[in-house]
Amino acid sequence: MEQKTVFIVDDQIGIRLLLKEVIESQGFKVRDFETCMEALKVCEKEKPSLYFVDYKMPLMDGLEFATKLEKELAIEAPVILMSGLSVEEMEGKSETKNIKHILAKPFDITDIHKLLSTYL
Repeated sequence: MEQKTVFIVDDQIGIRLLLKEVIESQGFKVRDFETCMEALKVCEKEKPSLYFVDYKMPLMDGLEFATKLEKELAIEAPVILMSGLSVEEMEGKSETKNIKHILAKPFDITDIHKLLSTYL
């Protein structure tokens, strides 16, 4: 069975490293990116099974990224949108079907484990 890949897109190196360590410890391959533009260049070729994407980033935010995945690239892999805003503030902002969960920052490691078992 092929190892599933998870993409992490966040401009904060600490978040990327933490998520990478947690997700790899569960047996998944991880690619991490500082910007949405970097991730978009790779995602057509690699086709990850799940995305963890920060909402607020320079140049392109997580909502724009998820919209591009779905509408321009026809990629349907689930997106976990991470945000320092409350879940209530984030709900209703997305017009894309691929955003499956909004993960409030700061998050707990058990939240990541639950999301991995739900979506992979």
